[in-house]
Amino acid sequence: MNLHKSIKVVAKRLSAVEGVFRSRRLKILAGEHRTETMHKENGCRYLLDLERVYFNPRLARERNRVASLAAAHSKTEKESVIDMFAGVGSFSIQIAKRAPQSYVTAIDINPAAVKYLRENIKLNAVSNIEAVRGDIKEVHVNFIDRADRIIMNLPKSVYLFLELALRMLKPGGGVIHFYVLESAYEASADKRLDTAIDKAKQKLRTKLKEHEVLWMDAQKVKVYAPYTYIVGIDVAIRE
Repeated sequence: MNLHKSIKVVAKRLSAVEGVFRSRRLKILAGEHRTETMHKENGCRYLLDLERVYFNPRLARERNRVASLAAAHSKTEKESVIDMFAGVGSFSIQIAKRAPQSYVTAIDINPAAVKYLRENIKLNAVSNIEAVRGDIKEVHVNFIDRADRIIMNLPKSVYLFLELALRMLKPGGGVIHFYVLESAYEASADKRLDTAIDKAKQKLRTKLKEHEVLWMDAQKVKVYAPYTYIVGIDVAIRE
């Protein structure tokens, strides 16, 4: 803090992300006794409490990539976008801001996350977005056949919700941005990433065997643990 005058709080993580609300426990080591902060990314601002909501600043590049895809597509076609696990709006708000002709529905089960989501919608002056508080297992019925594009950023348990996402896609199909944990312990060091990506794609194809997959792209989002990666898969489906 003496060296970097802009730092106001130093905190230590006491736990990993836990529970359905995806929160974590922190300990303040120095500075102001608070866990609320403002994060700036890709032209957007996010107010959030690091102890009460899930947020990963290392996904900034991925959020920019997905927002760019949505913005490019919306130039020719207005989209309905659903973010199934929106948190404080890190994906949703960037998409809404860069694709203003589209409409984004941002859903989260954590009341604290939705509180900050609504504040961040105002903070970033976006009007083409709706914040919905609720369990996606229950509220998805309000969005059947509604989505052109769906964000599924819940890598540890994303397959549990794939069927719900497919129900929410429009009858003609659409695009899902699917994030999953995949490991490659069995591969040699120079092939682990490619092996993990191939395994993730094959598993998803198997899950979608009753649907027509038009195209599928996959890439590493970040390293999660030794030999384990978060893999992002963009998949276009036609019902």
